[in-house]
Amino acid sequence: MNYTLSVAKKYPAVKFEHCTGYKRAANVSTYNIRFYEGRFVQGVIAGNSARPASPVTSARSPCRSRAGMNAFMLGMQSVNPQAKLKFILINSWYDPARKATRPRR
Repeated sequence: MNYTLSVAKKYPAVKFEHCTGYKRAANVSTYNIRFYEGRFVQGVIAGNSARPASPVTSARSPCRSRAGMNAFMLGMQSVNPQAKLKFILINSWYDPARKATRPRR
């Protein structure tokens, strides 16, 4: 995001866009995509394959994941109403080691 802003300052006549960004300027805008639609489909797959154990999912931060978590849960329960979800909050933007050690089923 900072790189986008620094380049935008050098080229004020050029319009820039940043997907999932949160900083804006006169020539920098942001946009997002509907991540939750894919999460719903993942939930349907998990719901069809869930045995008595609950699927486990993780997220980097609570505010960015709420829509995705809800969509996953709705998709899972659309095919398996008794399914439950274990949700692990990592609280880090990038931590592969911590995500790899999260509890499994």
